Amino acid sequence: MRISNEQQAILERLRCVRLDKTNESMLSAISCPLINGQETNIDRLFKSDKEVEANRTNTVASYLVIDDAITTRPPILMLFFSIRTGELFRQTDYTPEQIELATDMLHALNILQKNKSSLSQNEIQFLRKIIKKANDKGIYIEQAQKIVDFHTSYIKDTKNEPSEGINRVLEVFSGIELKLFGVNDEARARWQSFNMPQSRGMGETLF
Repeated sequence: MRISNEQQAILERLRCVRLDKTNESMLSAISCPLINGQETNIDRLFKSDKEVEANRTNTVASYLVIDDAITTRPPILMLFFSIRTGELFRQTDYTPEQIELATDMLHALNILQKNKSSLSQNEIQFLRKIIKKANDKGIYIEQAQKIVDFHTSYIKDTKNEPSEGINRVLEVFSGIELKLFGVNDEARARWQSFNMPQSRGMGETLF
């Protein structure tokens, strides 16, 4: 979608603001379009007491996209959405076999590094077979250390806080959930006056 400089300037004058007491009155103007001829309840959910309170207590963050730059026209709410942030995690899928192979591999490597000169050829071959067995399963030094470190940490956690509900968390990362999203049907005429390309809708372009 290509837009002109004039259209870009129109979009840049719109304001995205956090819902607060100074603009809560704008919620009364929200009217959602019909979808397949059916009413949606997104607007009612967004301006419900429960949702407004969730925004006030930062359980969610609610935002309004407002066109109010031209004083000769009344301000109008174009788009509204709320997001919820938190931490997501990926649980480990390490099997008991992988943990055993990784542990044995690191132990064998440690012995070879520290005592190789005092080991017999049979002992060296035996230790190398242990390492090769792990390698054949796709476990190499870096991954083996990661597996063992994780398992050690997990054992420590279960000792400190015994519970079947402990998750074996491998990675933690930030997550954002788009909770509610809607356009204000009352702003359709204003949107059409912007003469934006028709390849994308009002909601997609503004968001």
